[in-house]
Amino acid sequence: MAAPNAPSSPPVDLRQRYSVPEHWADPTMYFDPDRLPPLPPIPDAALARQAFRHRSSPLLQPGEPYDRNLNSYEPLEGIGDRLINYAAYKCLRQQFAGATATILGDVTRRLVTNSTFSYLSSAYGLLDRLEFGYSDNLTRNQKVAADLFEAYVGALDKGLVRPRPNRSPPRRRDPGVDQVKRYWNASDLR
Repeated sequence: MAAPNAPSSPPVDLRQRYSVPEHWADPTMYFDPDRLPPLPPIPDAALARQAFRHRSSPLLQPGEPYDRNLNSYEPLEGIGDRLINYAAYKCLRQQFAGATATILGDVTRRLVTNSTFSYLSSAYGLLDRLEFGYSDNLTRNQKVAADLFEAYVGALDKGLVRPRPNRSPPRRRDPGVDQVKRYWNASDLR
């Protein structure tokens, strides 16, 4: 008899399904691409453009200040990286309340890796939206693919409507924890 949450069919070969370059490392966490939740849209159009712009991109919109670092996905990637780590740790802490901080940290590090994020980026088609200016095809770069996933999460957070000062802030659900729970349910770690 199969384990209660075991996949009903053999794991999907992610490497073959997404035709990733041979030099890419395998993901540290298996996920079923057919069970992934849809990505929510980035609510702010400027952030949506920035989330896919590599610093080499010559594509700026009219009126945008010229600063390749600020207009690239890199600042959003930094935000997304920290949010994903926080949300994963918080979700694991809720799921495994009796686990030690060391164990939770080890599992978090296994969940939040560039190798897994690069495959998630491929699954969501994020690489197809990358703007870049180098002659090298950055869509073959595993770190860039992972960074795009993190930048997308950063843009989602940065684009959230924040409560105005001088008003009592509404209670806000943590969308990062909800998203990590959906990925958890699509993984083989349950």
